[in-house]
Amino acid sequence: MRTADDEIWVPVTINLPLGLTKGMNPGDCAPLSLLVGPFMIIMLAQTGNTVLVPVIPFLVKDVGASAVAYGMLQSTLWTSQTVLSPVLGWLSDRIGRRPVILLSLLVSAAGNIALGLAHTVAMMAVARVISGLGFQIALFRAYFAE
Repeated sequence: MRTADDEIWVPVTINLPLGLTKGMNPGDCAPLSLLVGPFMIIMLAQTGNTVLVPVIPFLVKDVGASAVAYGMLQSTLWTSQTVLSPVLGWLSDRIGRRPVILLSLLVSAAGNIALGLAHTVAMMAVARVISGLGFQIALFRAYFAE
């Protein structure tokens, strides 16, 4: 018979492509060399967040919390990103996109380190909010638009 201690929470995330424009011509796009760096940064930053998804249930279980705490930790990151995205946009308009992108990457790394060092669910929630401060996708959208 299974007990609550035997439970493992596994999130399912599906990323679907938005599709390509039918009239898109490679000659009309920016040179590939200008896009490789930013795309690599996005990939590494999102990989850092994605790698944590299957690990967080074990971290939550180690501190003796429930599945509700796991759900709260997952939603905390996305909620903080949604709320703080306009702040990063405003800041990038003030001091420039590149410094804010670098700052957001450092903040995101600090949040992931804080999550690794957390010993309570409250500390984990704070770490996830810090990680949410480092939301780079909105910044890169503006960077590409320019």
